[in-house]
Formats: sequence, structure tokens, C-alpha cells
Amino acid sequence: MGEMMSLQGNLSSVSFPDLLQLLTMGGKTGTLRLQQEESKKEIYLKNGQIIYAASDNLEDSFENVLIRRGSITIEELNKAKEVSKITGKELPATLVFLNMLTKEKIAEFVHRHVEDIVFSLFSWDDAMFIFEEEKLPDVEFVVHALNTMNILLEGTRRIDEWTRVQKNLPSDNAILRVV
Repeated sequence: MGEMMSLQGNLSSVSFPDLLQLLTMGGKTGTLRLQQEESKKEIYLKNGQIIYAASDNLEDSFENVLIRRGSITIEELNKAKEVSKITGKELPATLVFLNMLTKEKIAEFVHRHVEDIVFSLFSWDDAMFIFEEEKLPDVEFVVHALNTMNILLEGTRRIDEWTRVQKNLPSDNAILRVV
């Protein structure tokens, strides 16, 4: 039996990218839970690769991704949710079952959805986190392992760009006038 790792702390002492890199390099499998104020997000890793992510934030919800991308109507979504309740199958699987979206399309949306949640965490700098090794939820729809290194590079690039933009903006209390 290998040593089980339980890692916990605050993102104020270790940055999210560093934490993700540590888990990736260590080839870890388990659930990383993060909480900032009322928001809770979870990232599931298998052998150091991100396979899924979840968030209790409404704007992060999978349904929102679908509606935002205009791929299904609210009516279709509600119908799928009803069927999903009855069958106990997850929403992505239900949408495929009802022929509302193809498996490929769903895979693409799930992928986007997971990426969006992960990217949103790059801007968190004061959140509690805990990593529970070997604990994975029972989700039917997993992403075919996102390349975590690519995610790290892209996430860091986005943050750098945002920091640059902020640096060039005047301070919050500056008074702007039309020139």
C-alpha cells in the first residue's frame, strides 16, 4: 500500500497553479475540493490528469454552458431534465439518449465546461482546499483526461494578460475625464 496523501491548506499560501502542478507531477488520483466564501468547486484527477470538475456556482453549471452556446432551447433542456430525473441518468447522457445532441457534441461541451471551471480557479487567491487521494465520484461522463499541463499554461497566460490589463488601467479611485 502506498502512502495516502491528504493535502489541505489555503490558496493564500500556495497558488492554485502550483497546487495543480504538484498533483499533476505526482500523478495523483483523487478529488481536490476548493471553497471560497459560498462557492464550492471540485476537480477530479486520475493519474495526475483532470477528468472532471464540478461547481455549485450557477454560472458554472453545465446547463448554462449549453444555453450560452445556444445549442439547445430552454424547453428542450427542461424536458431532458425531467427525463433525467425519471431515469436517474445524468443530463449529458440523457441529451444523447433523446437525440438532442450527439455524443461528440456533448463530449465537446463537457470538455469546455470542465475547462471553464478549472480556469475560473486561477483567479482564486484566498480559498480553503483539501485533496482527498483515491476518492473519485461516480460520474458517467468524464472528459478524456484534459492535458493538465496545457491547462496550466493557458490558465497562467490568461491571468498574466488580465494582470497586464489591470496594470494599465488607472487606480480604482482615479477620476476619468473625456480628453
